[in-house]
Amino acid sequence: FEMQFLRSALGYSTGEGDEGEAQAEQRDPPQPPSGLMARGLHWVSSSVRHAASRLTGWDFTADEFQVVAPEEEDHGAEKAEVRSELWELLSRALGMDITHVTLPVWLFEPLSFLQRTAELTQYSSLLDHAAQEEDSLRRLAFVTAFVVAAHSTTERTAKPFNPYLGETFENIREDNRMHYIAEQVSHHPPVGASYATGPGWILRQESRVETKFRGNSVEFYPRGKNYLEIPKFEEIYSWILPTGCVHNVIIGRWWLDHYGDFEVRNHRTGERTKGAFKPSGWFGAHRYEVEGDICDG
Repeated sequence: FEMQFLRSALGYSTGEGDEGEAQAEQRDPPQPPSGLMARGLHWVSSSVRHAASRLTGWDFTADEFQVVAPEEEDHGAEKAEVRSELWELLSRALGMDITHVTLPVWLFEPLSFLQRTAELTQYSSLLDHAAQEEDSLRRLAFVTAFVVAAHSTTERTAKPFNPYLGETFENIREDNRMHYIAEQVSHHPPVGASYATGPGWILRQESRVETKFRGNSVEFYPRGKNYLEIPKFEEIYSWILPTGCVHNVIIGRWWLDHYGDFEVRNHRTGERTKGAFKPSGWFGAHRYEVEGDICDG
């Protein structure tokens, strides 16, 4: 009865499929509750409608405004079923690399690894600044900022599809004169190679990842090398990305974390950045925290 009263207060209509229920209500209309309970329900419904009006800009308080309630579906059983199927697939690979395991399609996003790798270049303006900076330590700082900023593109927990052997992806941005092209050069294990150029710099990357299933999480270890060349100063920088982990693969809400040490090295001057991604603690403490030092040669 309280639900019917709230539906009426919020402006829900029954729709065409509920004609029998509507006719029954007309024959025997429910009487609203009285006293403290009625005032409480009225206050709750009014607060919800006014809050929705302020958030959306729509007048939910108007008498002629009607909202058709969507069908409510309980996906709890469905999620439990697919998680159970995933456990059956991965339980035999406990402690092993799962790159060779055939995974269900609902784990994937409609992108390939080559496209995901291209997302790392969205912060290429930092490399533009590095190529024009006269001070070598400041150049190293810009390159380090590029390495760290690229991790903002890896928050999604869905897995990209493995490209076909020989598949390519190209991205040309006219706004900052950046040109990116990548190719899948190995299928087992999956390895991609990319080449990107911008004003005063050349970026070469190898996308090669090892994984390990640990029961309720999957760790992935980037093994591919990354090289940045700045011809103006005859410098080459290299780095390897830190470890990542997808938590709660079987039980709980999925979330991704990065942790571990990393180093960005200038091979001409010997200068380097020694940094570390802090692992997330309880209630998200230290998540997204990165610290490090830039050291001279």
